[in-house]
Amino acid sequence: MRQKRNTSLDLKNCKNLIYLPTLPPNLEFFNAYGCKRLEKVANPLSHCMMTEQIRSSFFFTNCNNLDQDARDVISSYAQWKCHRLALECYDDRSVVSGAFNICYPGFEVPLWFHHEAVGSVLEPRLQTLQESLPD
Repeated sequence: MRQKRNTSLDLKNCKNLIYLPTLPPNLEFFNAYGCKRLEKVANPLSHCMMTEQIRSSFFFTNCNNLDQDARDVISSYAQWKCHRLALECYDDRSVVSGAFNICYPGFEVPLWFHHEAVGSVLEPRLQTLQESLPD
């Protein structure tokens, strides 16, 4: 008998979650909304990053105790997903709507997110993978 893959994990408002271990690679939806004690994220998205799956949603909204390392891991994942999505759209010459969502606390737009908005059109300046990696 084949076991069904879990593609969703909802920990919304979990009051005791402080540390998030590595998530399974086939995860499409993860919700940690309101996990106010969550501080550490042990590179949970590294396995998800290795899969070819583009469509996913990860929510860390109202997780205001996340330390800087955890925020950096989440931001790196978002950067990787943006790059993969841009490549997929470029290769297919099409637009993929609703491809991925990621939310985490803070008010700043990450430095890697370069964009120009004209009316209702967003035109990202795409970097090569080499340009986007830190020295």
